Amino acid sequence: MAQNKNRSENKTDEYKIFLAAIMLLGLFLSVYFFYGPSPINGADNYIYATAAYQLSHGQFGQVAGGGVLDQQYILIAGIGIFFLLFGASPLTSALFGILCFLATIFVVYMIGEKLYSKRAGILCALFYSFNPLAVVNASYVGDNGPMALFVSLCVLFLVLGIKEKESRYRNYVLSGFFGLIGILVTIQSIIILAFAVMVLLACLLIERKRSYLKNIKGFAVGLIIAFCVIAILGLLAALNPLYIIDLNVHAYSTLAGATPQLSQYLEWLFPFNLQSHYSTLVGYFSSGNIQSALSSASKMIASDFLTPSAFQYAANQSEGLFGYFAAASAIYLALRLNRSVLIPSAWLAITLLYLGMGTASLTSYVPILYAYPRLMMLFLPAIALLIGFAANDVLCLATSRGSKAIVLAKRIIGSVLLPIGLVLSIFLFANSVLIVQYIDLSQYHYVLPMMQVGTYIDSLPQNAIVYTRTDIPVIFYTGFRANILGFDTSNYDCSILKNGSYVAIPINPALASACNLQIAYFPTAMPNSTYSLFNTPSVHQYYNLTVYRR
Repeated sequence: MAQNKNRSENKTDEYKIFLAAIMLLGLFLSVYFFYGPSPINGADNYIYATAAYQLSHGQFGQVAGGGVLDQQYILIAGIGIFFLLFGASPLTSALFGILCFLATIFVVYMIGEKLYSKRAGILCALFYSFNPLAVVNASYVGDNGPMALFVSLCVLFLVLGIKEKESRYRNYVLSGFFGLIGILVTIQSIIILAFAVMVLLACLLIERKRSYLKNIKGFAVGLIIAFCVIAILGLLAALNPLYIIDLNVHAYSTLAGATPQLSQYLEWLFPFNLQSHYSTLVGYFSSGNIQSALSSASKMIASDFLTPSAFQYAANQSEGLFGYFAAASAIYLALRLNRSVLIPSAWLAITLLYLGMGTASLTSYVPILYAYPRLMMLFLPAIALLIGFAANDVLCLATSRGSKAIVLAKRIIGSVLLPIGLVLSIFLFANSVLIVQYIDLSQYHYVLPMMQVGTYIDSLPQNAIVYTRTDIPVIFYTGFRANILGFDTSNYDCSILKNGSYVAIPINPALASACNLQIAYFPTAMPNSTYSLFNTPSVHQYYNLTVYRR
C-alpha cells in the first residue's frame, strides 16, 4: 500500500517537472525571438503601452477619456504594474503578455487533466507551448495572449463544474465571471460565451434534473458579478455604468458587413494550398509515375514548409501545420469513440463558426466584416487539447498490457503509430519555430530603425526637444523619457521648430533644406545575415527614419 502511494507521489512529481520544463520552453521561445513591441497588430500595441504608462503615473482620468482601446483595463493595468515595478521599456511592456501565455499553458494542462489524464494534460500543454500564434502573441503588447488566458479560464471552470459535482455551483460562477470579465481585455473574448452556453444547455438536456438547473444559475451569477465590475469602472470613467459596453458595442458595429469571413479563417487554419498538391500527387500515383510523384512531394515540402514566403507566414500569421494536426486528431479520436474529443471539438467549432459567420448585432444578423488571424487565439487551446488527447491515446495503445488478442492488436497498432506520431510531432515543432522566427524577424526589420533612433534620442541631454510625426511611435523606444512633440511634415511650417531641437522623421531633403536641418543621426542598415535563411532583406521595412538637428 505504501509502495503504491510512493509510486503515485513520484509520478505526480514527474508531471510537475515536465510541466515546469514545458513552461520554460514556452518562455524561451517567446523571449528568444523578442525584439520589442511592433505594429504587427497595427497601432494597438503602442496605444495599450501608452495608456499603461499614463495609468502607472496616476493619470486615470486621461486613460478613462480615451477611446475603446483605453477601456481594456485588465490589459492596461497588467502592463502598468510591470511599469511600476521595473520602469517603462519594450521588455517590461511585454511581461504581462508573457505571463499570461505561461498561465495559459498551465490552464491548458489543467483542462487536459480534468478531461483525460495528467499525462494527456502534459501533452496538451506541450503542444500549446510552441503553437506559433500563441508564441508570437505572447511577446507583443497586445490583447491576444491575455484573451486566450481568460477564455481558457472560462472553459476550465466550466469543465470543473461538469466534473466536480460537489463544487459545481462555485465553478459555474467562476466560469461565467471569466467569460464576461474578458471584455476588459478585449471585446472579442465574449465569443466564448456562445460555446459555454451551448455546453450548459447540452448538459441540462442530458441530466434533466431540476438541481442541475439551479447550478446553471451559478453561471448567470458569475455574469452578473462581472457586469457589476464593468459597470463600476464605467461609473468611475464617465459616470455611466454602461460606458465601457457602449464603447465596445459601437466599435464592434463598425466591423460589421455583409460577407461572412469563415473562408478567411479556414485559409489561415489550413494554409499551404495542400489540396492542389494532393491532386497533383494523386495524378502521378494513379498513372504509375512514382518518380514524378516523389519529386513533386519533395518540392511541396521544400516550398511550403522549409522555405516559406512572406505571404504564407509573416503577412498571414498562419497556424502552419497545427490546423491539419487538430483535424486529424479529432477524426482519430472520433473513430476511437473517445469522448474526450467532445469539449475541445465543440470549443473549436463553435468559436470558429462564430468568428467566421457570427453576428455583430444581437437584434439582427450582421456578419462580422473583418477577419484577423490573432482572433484564432480564441480556440488555440482547443487545438492543443485535440492534438494532446490524440497523442496520449496513441501512447495508451502502445503501452497496453495483457495477453488477450484485442489488447495485443491495440499494442501493435499503437507501436506502429507511435514512431510515426513522434516524427510528425518533431516536424510540427520545427515548422512552428520557423513560423515564429520568420514573423518576429520580419517585425524586427520593421522596427529596427525606431529602436536605434529611440536609443539615440535617449542619449541626448534631458532638456533636448524632439519633434516627430504623430504616427511614428518613437517615444515608446525611449522608455517614455524624452520630451517629444508632434510635427506635421506636410506643410513645412518651420516656425514651430526651436533652434537646437531635433526632428525624427523619414529622410526628407526638401524639408531639411527649407527648415535648415542637418542630419544628426542615421540608423545603421539592417544586417542582411539576419535574413540569410529566407533571403528577403526587404520585408516590412519601416520608415527610412533619420534624426535632424536644427
